[in-house]
Amino acid sequence: MVLTSRSVPLLEAHLERLFRTRRAAPSVGARYDAGLFEAEVLSADDAGLRSVRFRFPFSLDDQRYRFLSYDGETIVQLTPPAVGRSLEISEPPAPFPGAP
Repeated sequence: MVLTSRSVPLLEAHLERLFRTRRAAPSVGARYDAGLFEAEVLSADDAGLRSVRFRFPFSLDDQRYRFLSYDGETIVQLTPPAVGRSLEISEPPAPFPGAP
């Protein structure tokens, strides 16, 4: 599965910033093994991460996985798209007016 941002870099949306440190974004080619998935940075620019490939040792419909997104009102569970298909997820709005 490849996750690509067409607007704000990955990990830079308002809600994502709540769950990460201020360290510099990893460079292209960086790999992370989290046990239930592996991630590899495919592209980045001066603003941050643009594309990351995820590999999963189990089927994406396995009960170990939950894919979530914020729909503007609440966090909802997503069904990953079929192989060869894509899913566009809108950038979440700012948590309150005037938030950076």
